[in-house]
Amino acid sequence: MRALDNKADFYQVNTWRVAPWLVDAFCIGGLVISALIALLWNYQGLPMQYWDESRNANNALEMALGSGWLVPTYEGVPDHWNTKPPLLIWLIAGLMKLDLPPLLALRLPSALAAAATLIMVWAAVRFGLRDRLAALIAAALLLSSKGYTGIHGAHTGDFDTLLALFTTGYVLSVWQALAQSGRQKIVWMLSTGIFLVLAVMTKGPAGFFGVVGLCLFLLLTGQVLNVINDWRWWLVAIFSCLICASYYIVRESYDAGYLQAVWMNELGGRYSETNESHYKGTWFYLRELLKQWVPGCLFLLLLGYSLLGADATRKRLAQITFLSGAGILILLTTAKTQLHWYLIPVIPLLCIAAAIALVDAIKKGMQVPINYWRAFLVMFIALPVIISVYRNAISLPAKSKDKTHISQYGILFNHLHTAGRMPNRIIVLDDGADNTAGFTDYNPELKFYAQLEKQKGIDVQVARLADANLVNGLVATCDYKNMATVRQLITAPLVESAVCVAGYKDRQ
Repeated sequence: MRALDNKADFYQVNTWRVAPWLVDAFCIGGLVISALIALLWNYQGLPMQYWDESRNANNALEMALGSGWLVPTYEGVPDHWNTKPPLLIWLIAGLMKLDLPPLLALRLPSALAAAATLIMVWAAVRFGLRDRLAALIAAALLLSSKGYTGIHGAHTGDFDTLLALFTTGYVLSVWQALAQSGRQKIVWMLSTGIFLVLAVMTKGPAGFFGVVGLCLFLLLTGQVLNVINDWRWWLVAIFSCLICASYYIVRESYDAGYLQAVWMNELGGRYSETNESHYKGTWFYLRELLKQWVPGCLFLLLLGYSLLGADATRKRLAQITFLSGAGILILLTTAKTQLHWYLIPVIPLLCIAAAIALVDAIKKGMQVPINYWRAFLVMFIALPVIISVYRNAISLPAKSKDKTHISQYGILFNHLHTAGRMPNRIIVLDDGADNTAGFTDYNPELKFYAQLEKQKGIDVQVARLADANLVNGLVATCDYKNMATVRQLITAPLVESAVCVAGYKDRQ
């Protein structure tokens, strides 16, 4: 069994004479199981998110119900607000077609992408560097990142966790391709192209963001001419771009105006102009990174130990992951629309660089007895993972249920069904939310669950509060703006909570 250092009393994995493959299986198996518990054990406890997640849910549900697989729709018409290519929507719709619970189908792709990213990060360090400790630290840093596992991240049905998987995939594939020769080099080149295409098919132009850091890496390490002079890289780049462009071209032929919508929403309109007042300043992403990923930021301060080290393989992996993450960070910082979850593809890459930096610093500057290492593993790896499981599986859902500004019709309808009080017709008084797309009475979470109820034969009618006096029967709302008024209208309450209210009223 390879030790971390030449000195036997410094660190040795096989202290208890356990087979090496069992050590590996225990490490990565424990992390993946912890991730799936954190993200899926209480998935239904976290209400569907009003923005982005519920929009994706509607796109996928309409696709699963027969709107077509090429063009995602909303309210039966091509969706020109959510203009990303439909890889994530395809996955969710496919799971819905398999009759998985709708909320599970919505969130399972993100959870599985997070588990796959954990395995990828761990395997790159474990087998690429033959360093179990750094591999474990990298995976633990990723799982314990609040920004990575939270809302709009691995916990919900959003784009960025899947994008992070594929971005990490093509960055690590380039690293391997540059280090290999012969047939293995070709395999890693093909892997680069496949992951790049999948990244673009997940979130459009954002899938290319990691390429900026790769170019920086090639320039700083003097490998750019080797890549330029290798015709195989040109083939990978050309075919990858052709495959990605083919979707946009075919989509435009079936959905006129789509390319203009992409330009306005993802390029000119979102990158060069502030969208929906989401601009936080030059230092926004650095502040968010410090907030969401404190241990990793501290470990990155030790990166000099890796960059000045004698091990070329470790140095190259630290360089390519750090520069790729930094390249994405630079692009995000220069954009005029800024949201904290855009950082998600950066985090797996920086986790690798931070873990290598920490272990190299320890090897260089400290000779620590094995008993102290065991305490370190418990304190800085096991404990953060346990906290992450608790935060995502228990704390986050519990806190969300009491937030009055979160629409929770799924929970309300489920409560009425469980209590046996759901009639064949229910009237929901909801005025929706303001939006830049021009939708009136916009509430995609309500629309999604109303469509599901329709599949069960229940008529969910949506009306504005101004029309409340014109309706009778079972009335409900989870619109915080309408709660007080609806409570006064109801004469026979069935459900009363801080978030939703339902009951019967007579026509006045």
